[in-house]
Amino acid sequence: MIVVLGAAVRPDGTPSPALLRRADHASALWRAGRAPVVLASGGQTAGPADAPTEAHLIAMHLTADHGLPPSAVLREDRARNTLENAAFCLTEMDRRGWRSALVVTDGPHMPRALWCFRALARRRRMAVTLCPAPAPAPGRFGPGWWAAVAWEAAALPLYAWRLWRARGG
Repeated sequence: MIVVLGAAVRPDGTPSPALLRRADHASALWRAGRAPVVLASGGQTAGPADAPTEAHLIAMHLTADHGLPPSAVLREDRARNTLENAAFCLTEMDRRGWRSALVVTDGPHMPRALWCFRALARRRRMAVTLCPAPAPAPGRFGPGWWAAVAWEAAALPLYAWRLWRARGG
């Protein structure tokens, strides 16, 4: 299974470049035969109540723009953060009897995603491998990219606490 983690949705309900990069990479992995199914993960984290979820936008991009068959794309529409991505996706995998996943996210998000997925997968005897989406084109490492790096560095202590609590701390 390929798990593609959501990213920001713009206020007008359109996907951010990060979300599209992740979905594009998941499509390439699927086309290369790395897994038969893609699980799009991400709920609604901002915007009006009727705004699309991250998973919905990923699934639409995969089917409408990349031509993946709808039967090859599943959605997990509840996760509001990386720990919930891991918990909900691993539960779905467990329910279907799948024991391994390729997880697609961006470079700055990889340490936190790996930490969350592996911490929760270990108990379930599941294997998780991260497959980073390609970085923005050279010269595109602008303030937004560096803000993401800073955000991830600041999030790690919070996630240490969240994982400690999830394990029964």
